[in-house]
Amino acid sequence: MTRVDAAQHFVPSRCGFFAFANAHDIFTYYVRHIILDLRQSRVREAARAKGVAPKNTNQPRNQGDPDMPHPQKGNWQTSLAILALLTTGAAQAGILVQHSGTANPTTEGFFLLSDTRPDHEQRSAADPNWQGEDSWWFASANSGTGSSLSNYQYAPTSAQLSDMNTQGWKAEMRVLNNLVVGNFGPDNGTDYGVGLSLLTNTLDFEIYIGTDSSNNMTLYKWVSGGLSQITLDPAVYAVNLYHTYAMTAAPGATQATISIDGTVVGTVDGVAGSYTPLFYFGSGSSDGIFSVNYSQVALSTIPEPASLGLLALGSLCLLRRRRS
Repeated sequence: MTRVDAAQHFVPSRCGFFAFANAHDIFTYYVRHIILDLRQSRVREAARAKGVAPKNTNQPRNQGDPDMPHPQKGNWQTSLAILALLTTGAAQAGILVQHSGTANPTTEGFFLLSDTRPDHEQRSAADPNWQGEDSWWFASANSGTGSSLSNYQYAPTSAQLSDMNTQGWKAEMRVLNNLVVGNFGPDNGTDYGVGLSLLTNTLDFEIYIGTDSSNNMTLYKWVSGGLSQITLDPAVYAVNLYHTYAMTAAPGATQATISIDGTVVGTVDGVAGSYTPLFYFGSGSSDGIFSVNYSQVALSTIPEPASLGLLALGSLCLLRRRRS
């Protein structure tokens, strides 16, 4: 996960741009901005109330800290806005791994688990503008039974797992399932062909999608001992369109909500056990049959509510400053 304190960072000041070594220094700098500018604003307001011209309340650049530039006067709203954006940016920079568009997932941090059985090799290719979206096409073998055990995997680090546990996490994929009746179908999802899975050290979360004999979309979740179907309204979830499937868990939770296109359709309990942490999308079984276009796939942590509130406050300050 990208962190704010990974390198030097440059922020604007009256003296140009000033370099900081870490996030703590940036935070301290802008808090000082806000305190000093609020103090100056009060002095000017008091002077105006008395009908006298306000004195120049700017302090010398190096007063109190020779290594810290002094902020511009009367700029506390902008300072608060910048602080909000920096703080929230750190919280929102929670994408641990991501696939996007026509990129080969192996160039984005994923490892390809290939099916090496004869006549069971998977197929894949970049697929620009397929059904209106750039995507990566991924399909099982085109011979024999057409099944393949193949998926794209990412192993979260221990630090990332810790962040997921303390902040919560979200695993999602935006896909179009190409399998219909007559094309190795119907693929109702019970062959584990199109799956999204997250395994922590102690819990296993998995969902699978497919189509039934009437070409209606099907959705299954993994429970101890097998799969459990979640009923979907075929009038809402058309099988020939891209949909975004997501599992979202609160900090430390053993259960995740399941959503499609932002609408919660159910929950999935993490199956307890001892696992090697892994995030993957694709087939979860040697019987997997699939032909799917992946437009977006991501595993991320969830921004803290306090950071989101700070972002909103900063945005209001910028808006107020512009209007004034």
